[in-house]
Amino acid sequence: GCILTGPLVRRVGHARAFMVLSALIVLSNAAVGAGPHPLSWIAARALYGFAICGLFIVAQSWLNDVIANAIRGRIMAFFYV
Repeated sequence: GCILTGPLVRRVGHARAFMVLSALIVLSNAAVGAGPHPLSWIAARALYGFAICGLFIVAQSWLNDVIANAIRGRIMAFFYV
């Protein structure tokens, strides 16, 4: 997720990347509940891991882009807690 997130954000922007990765998380959670097949669970959890990692990177970089330098440290500290 981290490797592909940078090009995704550059191509479509933070907001759309956030929406796409959020949709992948929803789909992966739905796939886990779709049936009792361990292989589909593994694939769904891999997709979830990819998407949640990318989502964290998008949120972090988005905050870095929009927050003024004077308050960035305080906001990022709150974000990490």
